[in-house]
Amino acid sequence: MNDPAGAERRRWARRSISLAVRMVFPTHGLKEVTEATFDLRDISEGGASLFVGSIATPDFFYLQLGQDAAELIGCYTVNRTVDTVSCRFNRLLDAREIERLIEESRMVRETLDTLFDPQASDELDSLFEKAGELFS
Repeated sequence: MNDPAGAERRRWARRSISLAVRMVFPTHGLKEVTEATFDLRDISEGGASLFVGSIATPDFFYLQLGQDAAELIGCYTVNRTVDTVSCRFNRLLDAREIERLIEESRMVRETLDTLFDPQASDELDSLFEKAGELFS
């Protein structure tokens, strides 16, 4: 009972992650579909937590995890805080799927870090100059 997050009740370990995911949910009955992009903060085989800021989210929604737009995973909201929604998946994720998402997140972070690294930027400029010389 000392853990306010309730980790002792969890069946699966949460894994930290920072990955942009799409939340998709029907509005106006089933006449319209709304989507928004949020930051996935942690994930387990059974659910996840998303940073949603001050945006109101429904009790049931679908998540598009990763680059594969073909599959949406149904989610039920189980907890809300001021800026976070915790959800349970309507099916269990395989540990390999979670590891793939974590790897995708790592690759995105590394790419962004490289893009904004001044030394890497200088090296890239030099590479483009050499390439320009080769093709002129």
